Amino acid sequence: MLRYGAVDVDSEDSWRGDLEARPDWPVLRKNIRAILECDWWGRAWIIQEVVMGREVIVQIGCHTFDWEPFSKFVGCEACSDQFPMLVTPDFVADIRNFRIETHSGEAISINFLALASRFRFQAAQAASFGSDKIYALLGLLASDNPTRLVPDYNKNPEEGFLSFVVSCIEHNNNLSAIALAAGVELRGTSWCHDWRSTSDGQFSTLQLCALPPPDVPEYSASGACAPILDTDLNHRVLSLKGYEVDVVVKTREYYQDDQDNVDWLFALKGWEQMAGGPWQDSHVEDAFHRTITGNRWNVKPLDWKSRIQAAGKPPRNEEDRWYLKTIKRICQNRRFLVTRSGRFVLGPWNLRKRDKVYILFGGKTPFVLRLCRPPRGDTAGRMFHTVVGEAIVNGLVYY
Repeated sequence: MLRYGAVDVDSEDSWRGDLEARPDWPVLRKNIRAILECDWWGRAWIIQEVVMGREVIVQIGCHTFDWEPFSKFVGCEACSDQFPMLVTPDFVADIRNFRIETHSGEAISINFLALASRFRFQAAQAASFGSDKIYALLGLLASDNPTRLVPDYNKNPEEGFLSFVVSCIEHNNNLSAIALAAGVELRGTSWCHDWRSTSDGQFSTLQLCALPPPDVPEYSASGACAPILDTDLNHRVLSLKGYEVDVVVKTREYYQDDQDNVDWLFALKGWEQMAGGPWQDSHVEDAFHRTITGNRWNVKPLDWKSRIQAAGKPPRNEEDRWYLKTIKRICQNRRFLVTRSGRFVLGPWNLRKRDKVYILFGGKTPFVLRLCRPPRGDTAGRMFHTVVGEAIVNGLVYY
């Protein structure tokens, strides 16, 4: 690894040779993989150490090398192609970007929730206390960042996570923290992410609106309405203002994200038939097209039948390839359903009939809620719900 210290870190072309043509590449590749698979990358506290350090030297056994050229190499396309199954290269690239932002004299502008979400895969057990999964990131935020928390080690980790979610709702003025909970929620608390987890559970919990295309506006289901909330953290109850808009009456199977061989032409035909298609009414057909793409595809033709090839056949062109990529991002791990009023919906894989669609103040997307029993000791006769997750509802993702 010492040879990388002599490379001009400002010239990415230095890394872009044909690596496999190097006579020593098999040994070098094995050594690089060993470095990228080290447990060190999973520690929560290394993020702050590497981002804030002025000169970072990595030591493995008796060998050392400079962080800068190594991170430059790991972030190049050649390295990503060589190690496609490892998450470390993406992690290193994020660290590198944060270092550039920090050492340019600017405070990291990202809010606390987005920061915690990006580094959610760091091993919780590597921190001395469960809440350190959150607290270890505080050093990256400016002292006047409104989303900062004051570390409180008198609280157990779960109490700390609950306080973190409430703080995110109050300071970010949206319900993104709740949307991130689905699939990895605290036991018995559907609206709070368990930050000790190092996975996204049984399906991806990344928000549907996380990466909108440049020509598509961000979702805004509740418009400019800020969250109106009340909390009873002793009973883990979060009260929010909102209104019911529909009820689920039909559902269809979902397709997992580890099934890269999904025949999407067959899958979408099944969803179409369940929804009453094919249709003579072009408006209904258009609603179906927009739902399965999450309102993320505006390039004509919108018809998925003219875009997606049968299983085993590659996309006809680059535009169709991006269309298929959009379908996978929006539809995998999500269940297609129809509501009582005939709306088309894409929601969490564990949706059921009689679940209800709500617009909650502060929600970028609609949410699916499910009636549940009130907490023990509650005698006020109020109705309580668990959060199933956010949903794409045609006609309701924009205020």
